[in-house]
Amino acid sequence: MYSLVETAKESGVDPYKYFVYALTEAAKLSAAGNTDQIGKLTPNYFKNLNF
Repeated sequence: MYSLVETAKESGVDPYKYFVYALTEAAKLSAAGNTDQIGKLTPNYFKNLNF
């Protein structure tokens, strides 16, 4: 958990917003069986979404 917070900070994203996104998307990916798309849960991917 700590490393994800620090990685989010280093990537220039708000850790809280990132965790809301990551947990929501993780549930969606898991429910849809798309666990191969785990790369969409990284702070750098989130940063590029321009929220």
